[in-house]
Amino acid sequence: WKLILLIVIIFAMVHSVQFLIPMHFSWSRFAFPAAILAMLFGILIDRATALAGVVLMAMIAGLLNGFDFFAALSALVVGSVAVLSLRNINTRGDVMTAAAYLTIVYIPLVASLQFISLSTGTQLWMDYVFAFGNAILSPILVLGLVYIFELTFRISTDLSLLELVDLNRPLLRELALKSPGTYHHSLMVGSLAEAAARSIGANSLLTRAGALYHDIGKMRNKEYFIENQEAGSENIHDRLPPTKSAEIVIQHVTYGLELAKKHRLPQQVQDFISQHHARSRLKYFYAKAVNEIGDSVNEELFRYPGPKPQTKETAILMLADLVEAATRTIETTNSDEIRLVV
Repeated sequence: WKLILLIVIIFAMVHSVQFLIPMHFSWSRFAFPAAILAMLFGILIDRATALAGVVLMAMIAGLLNGFDFFAALSALVVGSVAVLSLRNINTRGDVMTAAAYLTIVYIPLVASLQFISLSTGTQLWMDYVFAFGNAILSPILVLGLVYIFELTFRISTDLSLLELVDLNRPLLRELALKSPGTYHHSLMVGSLAEAAARSIGANSLLTRAGALYHDIGKMRNKEYFIENQEAGSENIHDRLPPTKSAEIVIQHVTYGLELAKKHRLPQQVQDFISQHHARSRLKYFYAKAVNEIGDSVNEELFRYPGPKPQTKETAILMLADLVEAATRTIETTNSDEIRLVV
């Protein structure tokens, strides 16, 4: 439904612009915002959808220009180049490189089509003005529109995710300072989960972002988590009743969600925080409570709130988190033994 709404909004924008133009104004076939639409589809959805959308946009461009074949061809070529220019996007600044590709394509494209249609004079220069304007302004408008759509539809694009995985982000720096053990654990889990996601065709960048933030809630009571305890030191849980230990450990999920909302992390990243333990039970503390109290122990006090993973990416993170924790506690370097544990 978001895709349908997006198409309707964009089509309405294009139609309204043409409606506002005086009827006597000669509308250039190169004024159709094919690059803007193609780049929006590529960034907000995926490149495969964008390429399919380019074909549809080409037909629309031809219809809006009075069944002009050249207008359709121009939109098809420009839209395809715009999508292909998004192949290696690492920052928002990289989107601006599309302007160079579009300019390089527009020059021979305008010249060729004008030569075939024998256009001269005012129309020729008008086409060049629209073509260069389209090439330069398209990436700028795309950046602004992407930001608006991200906020409106709560979409996490690769551009926003790339910013989130920057280790210099304030929240990640705070995690490294307050809970270095958890920070290192998150990096390791991120490497495992990202590789797994890539191998099955899941969103590896989203998985990496979720892994980096999934345990931010451990900053509140860092000393209660084993990765932050010094080797050979006393385990603080030995002095606590098991119900209290379970409560503190489980709270890292709820506190993590509070931090995520405070720092306005996307909902897709927040899902990793709430789902990476699913509804699993804290077996060690539950067994300790049963030994002390008996079978009358309320099992719900030792279960995470969940929910279970709802996507491939969150399920991968849950598995990677378990694997990293399990292999960290075994004292062996034998690959076969480690593989057996995994």
